[in-house]
Amino acid sequence: MKNYYLLPGLDATPRILRRTLALVSPEKLRLPTHPDRFSPLEVMCHLNDWEPIMREERMKTAFTNPGGSFLAYDEAVKAVEGRYSERNLEEQMAEFERERTKTVEFVKSLSEADWGKTAFHPDRGMMTLCEIVHMVVCHDVYHIEQLWAVVD
Repeated sequence: MKNYYLLPGLDATPRILRRTLALVSPEKLRLPTHPDRFSPLEVMCHLNDWEPIMREERMKTAFTNPGGSFLAYDEAVKAVEGRYSERNLEEQMAEFERERTKTVEFVKSLSEADWGKTAFHPDRGMMTLCEIVHMVVCHDVYHIEQLWAVVD
């Protein structure tokens, strides 16, 4: 792997989320961080739901079927259908931690040659496995920054 910081970044996200969400008052957990954005609880649910999609569909498509394609999803629809606002924060964090551990283990198993394998994203075009993994870390940071907007 060419990026020394990638695995530590992937691995750190669950701990960063726990520490960040501990600073959000209970009154703000179910309030959107900004108009048209998720609440802190919904952010955690979203990250939890997307973790297996990113690993099982996207990363593993590139890994097992180079050049294959995967689906794009509407995150707002998934939030409504998944009833994010009704979920339990602690359960979501615990599940995300388990799922992220699986992702880290998968990424650790990749060979140098695997990083260049590709898959087609309907909105982003052809992506390497390396780009997909980096996108996960960037997605994490995007939502962590969103949470800091409501930290007390």
